Amino acid sequence: ETDFFINVRRKNLFFDSMAAVDDAESIWHLKQRLKIQYEGEIGKDFGGMSRDWFLLLSRQILSAELGLFLSTESYRFVVNPGVRELYDEGEAEKMYTFVGKTIGLALLHNKVMDLPLVDIYFEYLKTVDAEMYKNLTWVVENKNVEELDLYFTATNHLGKDIALEKGGQDKLVTDDNKLRYVQLLSEWRVKTQIEEYLEYMINGMYQILPLESLEEFDL
Repeated sequence: ETDFFINVRRKNLFFDSMAAVDDAESIWHLKQRLKIQYEGEIGKDFGGMSRDWFLLLSRQILSAELGLFLSTESYRFVVNPGVRELYDEGEAEKMYTFVGKTIGLALLHNKVMDLPLVDIYFEYLKTVDAEMYKNLTWVVENKNVEELDLYFTATNHLGKDIALEKGGQDKLVTDDNKLRYVQLLSEWRVKTQIEEYLEYMINGMYQILPLESLEEFDL
């Protein structure tokens, strides 16, 4: 078995790690045994340092300083929809792709990453669009929503109504179907903000573990 060495500085862990992984000659090299070496520290990696690297990298990925993710009130994390203000598109793509690669590497090498990411669109919405979250919470918690004259549509940035499902423009939101409406509208709103970044992460993971390989894992 061949070793793949990753040399990093603790103070620059994310960017040094990203450079090392991106500079790998091929995906085959990343699938070999990982050997982590911290600059200025003497020690051989018999597995403990690689475990430490994945956990420290998790913290860096979620750090407020890096700004790739935001913390929710439940201490889970969402992709930062304002990341465009921090990095140009090329930088953001590279960074989220690397996050996906690290998830793939952790799965491949049976290592733990501490990435409590939100997987519920409605909770995501609270961070992405607080006003819409407030309005939809009211819809969920109150009765006789038919009086609001809402339909299964969303309004895009051009002011055009988009059907949330087939025939949505003619489907009135009622007390019976309002949860479905909230689910669909939340999903649509969140995807318009962060979908491209989620795709970068997924593509990065697939570079390490193709889709057919992921079927072997209990995800």
